[in-house]
Amino acid sequence: MDEKETFLGIKISGEWHEVTVESEKACIVLKEHLGEERVRQFERWKPHENEDIEDVKERTIQNSLTKHTKVEENGEIQEKAREGVEEIKNGDVKNGTKDIFQTIRPIEKNIYKHIIARFNPLFFKNKKVESNIKEKRNQYEMEIAVNDEKARKKLKKEMLKENKDKNKK
Repeated sequence: MDEKETFLGIKISGEWHEVTVESEKACIVLKEHLGEERVRQFERWKPHENEDIEDVKERTIQNSLTKHTKVEENGEIQEKAREGVEEIKNGDVKNGTKDIFQTIRPIEKNIYKHIIARFNPLFFKNKKVESNIKEKRNQYEMEIAVNDEKARKKLKKEMLKENKDKNKK
């Protein structure tokens, strides 16, 4: 396992187990300095011991898709698309747009899953924390960037200090 400092945070490299353990430690540090609520989304997205990279991939896809609305979850997609076009023709742009998005959503998910996620690192981003993870020959590399300067310094200090202490033993 290897941890390095980056400009905005840390980079963790190692086997799946090592990356999951270190990302959990990073969550604990970030919660202390950013607050539970601000780290909750990242904590849900990050890799967990009892899963694999495909689980993180699925969460990345879900986070990346245009947000769903209640209207999109009802009815048949083709019918909604037709209704959407008709509503736009009749001047009801708001409802028509919702119907069209409902039609596009499955296409968007497939494009992301089979093209974008296949060739790019899996990523997470909110106002306070950004992260990405990639796999190369059963080794994983995860970067965690923190936009809050104080929290970033604490993360670097605590995570990298702990790693140095392990290496001394």
